Amino acid sequence: MQRGMALHRHPDPLLQSIETPLRASFYPLGFRLDIETNDPRVLDCARSSFAAFKEEEFLAPALHMRLIRVPDGTSTPPWPAPSHRSWGDIFTVVSGPDNFLAANLPRREAMGFFSPALLDDTECFREPFLECPTYVLLVRHYVTPFHAACVVRDGAGICLCGPAGAGKSSLAYGCLRAGYQLLANDAVYLPRSETKPLLRGNPSRLTFPQSARELFPELERAPVVTRRGGELFLSASMDSFFPGRAVTQAEVGAVVFLDRGAAPALKEVPPGEAHTLLFEELALDDDQTMAAHDLALRRLVQKGAYRLSYTTLRQGLEQLDRLRLPERTPG
Repeated sequence: MQRGMALHRHPDPLLQSIETPLRASFYPLGFRLDIETNDPRVLDCARSSFAAFKEEEFLAPALHMRLIRVPDGTSTPPWPAPSHRSWGDIFTVVSGPDNFLAANLPRREAMGFFSPALLDDTECFREPFLECPTYVLLVRHYVTPFHAACVVRDGAGICLCGPAGAGKSSLAYGCLRAGYQLLANDAVYLPRSETKPLLRGNPSRLTFPQSARELFPELERAPVVTRRGGELFLSASMDSFFPGRAVTQAEVGAVVFLDRGAAPALKEVPPGEAHTLLFEELALDDDQTMAAHDLALRRLVQKGAYRLSYTTLRQGLEQLDRLRLPERTPG
């Protein structure tokens, strides 16, 4: 009580005294995230982002975020491209003078301050200031990430990997049309505490470059959003196109590296080569975390890795249908 009274008697240029009466818990990838805020739009955005995860699945220390609407923030669109920086155990995201987040990685905590206009622009708030720091904290403590779309057949996840332009999102969408389920549109995670490698992902939203409408005319009804420093993307909820086909976990089926533009083929990739391709893409972190990533990815590729070459979407689907997946683990 004494400290609170003192804060209100003195200038507060650091905004320490702003109250955060709105609080809720969410469960991204099955881990608990507690958010406190002074603006209901923050919690609405979190509900949308993490809607696929219904309950806490891992008994691990929770993440905590304090996300503040600054009453006198005057910044308006167009927003500067978010700048992500890190040094040691501190991670930051900045977009202009009013929009800032800092995370203390060992403490599993983050604080952010935002202009009212940014909170109105859901897509520009969601990715850099809510989802990104959440997954950065999870990666430091609990999960190993890799860049892939992931579709699921008979309970086994097929991870579609490759550089930009390899066709990960388009082939994944084609798989959904063919009856597969979706685990992830862009990023897959391996919880490091599990005794057998399981794939986790957030399948809530589909995102594509605008050119995807040429392959899939039904995407005309997908809204165009501005993300990643001004680039235009198509973005839609998974349920609006494929209701009931989203899953948040799957057994490991295979890692498939895409090579678009070559003659159709499906060839095995040695585990060592597959590990190197995945590990070299990871963002630098502390030595202990990188060692944990190294081990998790080595376990992953032992399940099977392949290189899939194709030119047309039909060829890609035909090659995936040839893929022999490991038998599911009982229990």
